[in-house]
Amino acid sequence: PKTREALLQRHKDTTAVVERGMTVTSALLGAASGLPLVGPLCQVAKGILGDVEEFSEKADDVLVAARRVIDVLDVVDLMSKNVSKCSDGKDIAQANMQRLIDLMKEFHVAVRAFGQKGWLKRAFTMQSHVKKLGRIDTRIVEQLGVLRLSYRLAMDFQLMERTYQIEQSIAALVAKRVVEKGESEEKAAEAAAALSEDAVA
Repeated sequence: PKTREALLQRHKDTTAVVERGMTVTSALLGAASGLPLVGPLCQVAKGILGDVEEFSEKADDVLVAARRVIDVLDVVDLMSKNVSKCSDGKDIAQANMQRLIDLMKEFHVAVRAFGQKGWLKRAFTMQSHVKKLGRIDTRIVEQLGVLRLSYRLAMDFQLMERTYQIEQSIAALVAKRVVEKGESEEKAAEAAAALSEDAVA
């Protein structure tokens, strides 16, 4: 059995994690996010965090669950701040966000199971809850990876598009200087390259 000090520390840790999660959730809901489905995701996260605080004395796994919710919120918060720069990212994120929300709902059901009366009396039931929570946790981590990757690919594509547009502009500028100023292609290219450095910066 846990010592009183250990239980108090767990309660303190849980409170700190829940408070941080609620702060990030409020910030996400308050910001005008370009990322789809942020609202529904935050509602599920708030539900989990509320139950985590209520059931924190039942098992260490509940605190682990709260920390995973923070991981999800941090990734979504970072992406929501940057997705406005990438129109393709919004479409790609839609399906992946929905999958993440579905997994978070399953996670919430598993967390709520810790609050059922009498479940601690049966060790097998306890192990079953912990294993289920672990399985869903693994799937959430995988889905976060998919969400990050799809977003990164969309951002990379946009960067490539921008680079291509800059290269096209430089080529047009070189041709224009050759015609208008009678410069050699080499000299015109040098002048255009200096301009392109400013454009990229």
